[in-house]
Amino acid sequence: MTKQELKRYAQMEAELKRIDDALFELRAKIEKPVVIMYSNNPSKSRGKGRGKDITGTLDKIIELERFYSEKHDALIDERIRIEKAIYSLDDYVEQNIIVLRYIKGLSWEEIAEKIGIPASTVRSGMHYRALEKMMKYSEKNA
Repeated sequence: MTKQELKRYAQMEAELKRIDDALFELRAKIEKPVVIMYSNNPSKSRGKGRGKDITGTLDKIIELERFYSEKHDALIDERIRIEKAIYSLDDYVEQNIIVLRYIKGLSWEEIAEKIGIPASTVRSGMHYRALEKMMKYSEKNA
């Protein structure tokens, strides 16, 4: 598990939110009732107001929904992989440092204040030790 992969966690959260919003909008379009207007006058059924085949549009919406769902699932799988690596750490302080830094986005000073350890110790010793352990875990479970 690298720092770049951990940093991607916050970006994944934003992307998941965007995909959830897009899926919500697509599903609303699919579920939106279609109004069909009938007329006894054949001259009114030509030209403007003429019915349109929405099958193609629905197929495209369903395809887009499938694409978003696959992307969503892939992001969730990546989150699971990161979470497992974090919680493979047997030291709760190290877990906390990684979560506060990469998932919550706190500064080294904020982390040090929360856990009561000097920032230099958090940043240099504990952080790097945690990353090394997570890297070994990831290599072992790849």
